[in-house]
Amino acid sequence: MAPQTKHEQILQYIEALPVGTKVSVRRIARELEVSDGTAYRAIKEAEAQGLVSSIPKVGTVRIETPEAREIEDLTLAEIKRLVEGTVLTGEEYLSRGIKAFTIGASTVDVLPHYVEEGSVFIVGNRTDAQRAALELGAHLLIIGGFTPEEEIIQLARQKNRAVISTPYDTFAVTSIINRALLAAMPDKEIVLVEDAMVREFRYLKATDRIADWHAAVEKYHHSRFPVLNEAGEVIGLVTPVDVFGREEDEPISAVMRPAVTVEQDVSIGHAARLMIWEGQELLPVVDDRGRAVGVLSRQDIINAYQHLQKQPHITDTLDNIVLSGFRMEDTELGVKLLGEITEFMTNEFGFASVGVLVTLINSTAYIALKRRKRLDLSTESLTLLHIEPVPFDQQVEVEAAVLSTSRRVAKIEVTVRQGEQLVAKAFITGKNLER
Repeated sequence: MAPQTKHEQILQYIEALPVGTKVSVRRIARELEVSDGTAYRAIKEAEAQGLVSSIPKVGTVRIETPEAREIEDLTLAEIKRLVEGTVLTGEEYLSRGIKAFTIGASTVDVLPHYVEEGSVFIVGNRTDAQRAALELGAHLLIIGGFTPEEEIIQLARQKNRAVISTPYDTFAVTSIINRALLAAMPDKEIVLVEDAMVREFRYLKATDRIADWHAAVEKYHHSRFPVLNEAGEVIGLVTPVDVFGREEDEPISAVMRPAVTVEQDVSIGHAARLMIWEGQELLPVVDDRGRAVGVLSRQDIINAYQHLQKQPHITDTLDNIVLSGFRMEDTELGVKLLGEITEFMTNEFGFASVGVLVTLINSTAYIALKRRKRLDLSTESLTLLHIEPVPFDQQVEVEAAVLSTSRRVAKIEVTVRQGEQLVAKAFITGKNLER
């Protein structure tokens, strides 16, 4: 084990201090025999980690280390505050924890499969769904500012359940709760590619030959290998299809295909969709300089999702949730996403939320640039030129066409159609983040 640096020793010292202890540069420098500069930098790092806090007129003190909060730690009172809700009944139950959230997007007959006792049921002006959820022991969070019928209020009182009304639509409410959950948990609680990837991986070099591929397959029992250059950068991928019928002495560089890579700091949901859309079985994982740091297979993603399902406090980003029900097709100038507007995506009037449409538009533009030009898009401006209401339960097509790209700037046009009808059109300009 490598010896600790002075910086690490100071952080360990601070972490061991009792809560409320004053921390000063002079004290640490004296007790640990380090320079004032070293002590100062370590204290600043401890503050960034949440170990200490600077309090006016008091100084820097050791504080209680924040810990990850489970979903049960989020109470009904906190939900009411976040969504600016009005309690219609059940004020005495607001201190209760929450087991889960369910969005009322399905028919009443399937609710018993999804609604848990003690959960929060997010629903609109649907008396049948409200009644069924209360019978199953859920609290109600009613969107759109609607007031339920008196029979629902009476049933909630009989079942000792709270009913809260919020002016926000489903998408807005879900966004707010999602942000609250993410803010209450460390960054690692979102499953990232680096959490699931294989770090000890096999690869081929650009100078290798097809005979080396055959030897690697026999030795490691794998058939897909990334190809790296001398700098460790991914320059291609070799699969059985690429080498079929080729001579043993042919160079790997002559048969390899362009590699679809993924960054280690993106969510596993993004990697899963990228793998499906690109038709890949293996994704090389790269750092911010394009150097290989691991590989991610379909089985790795399946294992990550199985772990995720067992951990209710682990979540995915809202963009990934919105896109999860869409499939992709290539077009002449970009890509097209096809999917259904679910109740989760609607506002209080039963139409697709503007926030959802903007998410779909921006994500489709990002995917189009990634596929067509192998570039990442950082949106600088998004102009909605046209927008019409899109009803719940309707199929939509979101098509992005890459109009032009330069070294730094990309221009993309995105249209949203419901059948033959144009329901939204946007123009996006952004920076190209070439890795």
